[in-house]
Parts: sequence; C-alpha cells; structure tokens
Amino acid sequence: MYSGQTIKVLRLMKGYSQQGIARELGISQPAYSKLEKRKTVNKESSKKILAIIKCSADDVRSVQEFLVSSRSY
Repeated sequence: MYSGQTIKVLRLMKGYSQQGIARELGISQPAYSKLEKRKTVNKESSKKILAIIKCSADDVRSVQEFLVSSRSY
C-alpha cells in the first residue's frame, strides 16, 4: 500500500498522464485523480498502477525516501 502522493510522483517521473492510466485501469480520469489524493492507495490498485508505469521496488523506495526527507524541512 502506498500513498497517493507516491503514486503521483512515480507517474510523473515515468511521463504518464492521469488520463492514460485511468484508461488502462478502466476508470474515469476524475476517479483516478481522487485515487492520487488519498492518503493510502489499496494494495490491488497500487500493484496495477505500478505495473502500468513499469516501476520497480527501487523506484518506489527512492520516491518514498525523498518524500519523507522533504517533509522534515
């Protein structure tokens, strides 16, 4: 399970639009936007999104570490 913010950063890093991912998931762009605004994204949705944008566990860890470290300033 990851935060919506983590998912958003990964999506942007990989160059995907909300519309493109929503289409792959079979949901509307507004529904996808709400997903990225959540504090946590369920495991099933997270796995699907990460597979679509081809993110590795290392990518996820790096973004999470960055987000945590940036909050301390």
